[in-house]
Amino acid sequence: MFFNINEITVTGDTVYSAEDITAKSGVAIGDNLICISKDEINEKISTELPYVNSVKIKRHLPSGLELIITKTEAKYAVIQDGYYTLLNKNGKVLEKGLEFIGENITLLNMGEIISAEIGYEIELENHKVFDKLLLISTACQECGFEDISSIDLSDIYNI
Repeated sequence: MFFNINEITVTGDTVYSAEDITAKSGVAIGDNLICISKDEINEKISTELPYVNSVKIKRHLPSGLELIITKTEAKYAVIQDGYYTLLNKNGKVLEKGLEFIGENITLLNMGEIISAEIGYEIELENHKVFDKLLLISTACQECGFEDISSIDLSDIYNI
């Protein structure tokens, strides 16, 4: 009876509607504000809505809940089964089955892809690829290199 949610607000930067985010959160009006799991809400929203990078949850006692959204953007693409798969900077799969990619997307050759499920990080045969990609990306930014069209990481010892 105490601390039941009467209002859910969505703030932050997102490409999704507040209604979609609220629906994917699994939280509803009437749920107990104290008993909700922040980690579970973040996991549900960021996997179901792939362009959400993270969700910060604020409880406004006695009955308000605020979902603060941070979006992510496509930075990389890989070719899988003849189509492009878009990834964010951390390797989270954003979209699959695309025939074209936009500008400012770096095409990656990363060797064997084990799994690429939307909303989850891409799984590669070689788990060290994204560590090397982060080093390359940081070095390119420090040197002022921009608009890199592709990176071949299929052999991390010969990039």
